[in-house]
Amino acid sequence: MLNISRKDRQIFVLYGAVNFDTNETITIDVYNSSDVLVENGLVLNEIGTEGLYGAYFTPATTGDYKIIVYESAIKTGTASIYISDYDVESNGSGIVSINSLLEDSTYGLSALQTNQIDSQGSGFVTTSDSLYQIKHYLVNTIQDSISQIQNNTLTSVSLPSQMAIPGSGVTTNFAIYCNVFDEQGLPVDPYDQDAGAEDGMLNITVVNESGTDRSANLSNLGASVQDAKDWMSHASTGRFTCDYDVSWEHAKEQLNFSFVYKRLVGDPDIYVDRTSIVAVDLDVSSNVDYIKEQIDNTTYGLSAIKTLMDVYQTANQLDFTNIEAKIDIIDTNVDTSNTLLTNATYGLSALKDLIDTMTNTLTDIAGAGFVTATDSLKAIKDRVNDVFNKTGGYIT
Repeated sequence: MLNISRKDRQIFVLYGAVNFDTNETITIDVYNSSDVLVENGLVLNEIGTEGLYGAYFTPATTGDYKIIVYESAIKTGTASIYISDYDVESNGSGIVSINSLLEDSTYGLSALQTNQIDSQGSGFVTTSDSLYQIKHYLVNTIQDSISQIQNNTLTSVSLPSQMAIPGSGVTTNFAIYCNVFDEQGLPVDPYDQDAGAEDGMLNITVVNESGTDRSANLSNLGASVQDAKDWMSHASTGRFTCDYDVSWEHAKEQLNFSFVYKRLVGDPDIYVDRTSIVAVDLDVSSNVDYIKEQIDNTTYGLSAIKTLMDVYQTANQLDFTNIEAKIDIIDTNVDTSNTLLTNATYGLSALKDLIDTMTNTLTDIAGAGFVTATDSLKAIKDRVNDVFNKTGGYIT
């Protein structure tokens, strides 16, 4: 029986003698990976009286080592071992260091999990808030915007990307515009295919995703019936218009519009295609996002307005305080005046009672049947003077 163990570079060889005989002479030879003998006849010491023998040796370098065991000079066993600079026990401090990194409160696994939860945010729902869902929404939004970008610099089309089905009994007319330009970007009429009927000719067709014709829903078309096609109304040079009517009974479907015209007589047809969706509920998320962006704007959003108000209040707080103090003084004076005016002795009510008493007294003095022309003090004085004048004196 031969067992080999090691710690760092130190190797321990444990050998059980044949029949676990005691008092045997046990030696080993050790060869390195280049088959150079590095231990020659190293004696294994007997351990106790159980027929076990053992000894340590320490190789000078790492690598493969072959061991041959001799029992009384007879080969009885072989083994090999690979020596490296690292093992679990000898690098225990390194493992502890790795564990401390994993458990670190700032960047350990628990901290990473906390950061992940914080990144998700309160009320996180995988089906609507995951990165996949955000990507899906952004891709659709960007794709919808890209679909409205004109890929023909000589033609532009204004067409709703979505058209809502209205309420019962209602029909909504959605305006469609198509503009044609020359190489300098100036509006120009295409070739007039029905001379005399129109100033320029631009054909429009519309089918759903299954190819079913929906041209019956077009209105505000031009007067021409050339080639039994639908021609848009000529609004001005290079500008054409018509309506697409969506009734309350319209099916939810995709609509594919084609705008076709010739630049010059004999030229091939030029096609410009656009797509719209007839739906019950429109996607207003972009509008909501825009409103939120305005509310959060750092220049004129709600937070910015509050900051301005706070700055104004701080700058004018002393004035506000002075105004408040003056208002308090006015309030005190008003209370004082009110006290004086309502005084039971000399207040307005008391003065009124006094005046009423005086009026009653004067009425009593005048007496019943008083006539100013004959009974006033002046009239009495005049009559008395008449008497005194006759007797040689009068009242002045």
